[in-house]
Amino acid sequence: MKLFKNKKGMSLFYVIIMMAVVTALSSAMIAAAVYNNTLARLTESKFERRIELDQIGEDFLGGRINFEEYDTIYEIETVETGIIVKKNNKVLFTVKKINDKIIAWIYGEE
Repeated sequence: MKLFKNKKGMSLFYVIIMMAVVTALSSAMIAAAVYNNTLARLTESKFERRIELDQIGEDFLGGRINFEEYDTIYEIETVETGIIVKKNNKVLFTVKKINDKIIAWIYGEE
């Protein structure tokens, strides 16, 4: 008979436990969504920087690079075989060509 008298107390206990489980799962889903959103923004900004560097490399290979245009953002050094693009003394991008043939298209530190 005691089993039937305790049913109300046990169901309240199960409800509290289920609320805690639902709250924990909801928190985990929100944390995962925030993390993925942050990761997507970082990936997008990295992709946009690569597009800028690619444009510099394409302008160099096409012979139409304007050093003054990029001078405010990047430090561009010309070497015998190509160019080196730096920002804050970190090499971001290197293009090397010999006889109009591309031998290196290298991304550096981000």
